Amino acid sequence: MRRAETLMALALVVGAGVLLREALRLSFRWTSVGPGAGFFPFWLALGVVACAVIVWLQSLRAPATPEGAAPFIPAGAWKSLLAVFLPMVAILAAIRVRGPVPDFSPSG
Repeated sequence: MRRAETLMALALVVGAGVLLREALRLSFRWTSVGPGAGFFPFWLALGVVACAVIVWLQSLRAPATPEGAAPFIPAGAWKSLLAVFLPMVAILAAIRVRGPVPDFSPSG
């Protein structure tokens, strides 16, 4: 279990790093009209990094599991995981193929 938790913490840090980099490209400070475009992604990324560090520290403090212990994802759980993951991937692919939605708002 320790290896899975450590890898998950690392994946969270990498994902948050990408989000943080993009938030820093935008204005993440408070502006005269309110928060900048990167304000919420910036703080969200910092929160994800903090949670990833907590997960990593907990995995270091956890006792080592013996070989042959229960798997990280039980055999019967794959169907439920794929039922959520595959439609999400399909939607992302469809958005990529379809392109942006046209703006029909009145220009005035």
